[in-house]
Amino acid sequence: MFPLQSLPFIIFLSIFITSCTEIPPVITPIDASPIGNELETANVLIEEFGGVRCVGCPAGHSLIKELKGIYKDKLIVISAHTGSFSIPYSENKFDYRLPENDQLVNELGKPVGYPVATINRKLFDGESSRMLSPTQWPGYLAKVTSQKTLLKLELTASFSEVSNKLSVTTNIKISRDTSFSALFLSVLLVEDEITDFQLTPTGKQPNYVHQNVIRTWLTPSSGILLSKLSTTDNLVYNFNPSIPAIWNINNMRLIGILHKKEANNFDVLQVIEKKIK
Repeated sequence: MFPLQSLPFIIFLSIFITSCTEIPPVITPIDASPIGNELETANVLIEEFGGVRCVGCPAGHSLIKELKGIYKDKLIVISAHTGSFSIPYSENKFDYRLPENDQLVNELGKPVGYPVATINRKLFDGESSRMLSPTQWPGYLAKVTSQKTLLKLELTASFSEVSNKLSVTTNIKISRDTSFSALFLSVLLVEDEITDFQLTPTGKQPNYVHQNVIRTWLTPSSGILLSKLSTTDNLVYNFNPSIPAIWNINNMRLIGILHKKEANNFDVLQVIEKKIK
């Protein structure tokens, strides 16, 4: 891969297409809502890595928007600002960098250039890296959109305008008893419609609209190791993060990811999202 930020904008256009408190898990019997032996349809996660100084990133954002239009709710997008291109300009309203974003890159593999993205954190056959260039996104997305999963993940959230506290509950079920040697849960908040500075091929733009930006992680970016799952139990985790007043809660989404983390396998098995308001 070569540094994509140096490519002309037209190349990408030519592609068709903070703190929170974790409450320990509670295992509750399933009484009225078992999910039986049916497989769940798995959504697809695309994690885009870039920053406000990445001149090629707006073209990547445009491609992701086009892909989202094709796959609708099945495609869940997060944007992690990381690396030297994520250093904010003095004019930026926010610093979008997070230590957890850097930790995620260190775990999944550092990119050679930007923008790049992982698709379900999968290392595809024939590839030496999970970090894929925009030209690869459409093809590899098509390969994973028919995936099924034994796992069901539910999210609920309520926000207090008085305390600026968010109450989050994750509920994890499995449709068939099976063994996962290392199954992890990651939970995070993203914000859309953030107007701020961004470098583009025509220069530094003050009114660029940023989407899918990671605001905070409610778990470590590497996730929390889950207890054993069975068809007779729900596994429930609760979180209570504070939301800074300068964030727009009306544009925020909660994202939950169930994924592996063993040897060189970080595959996402299920991902869901929920609007806060």
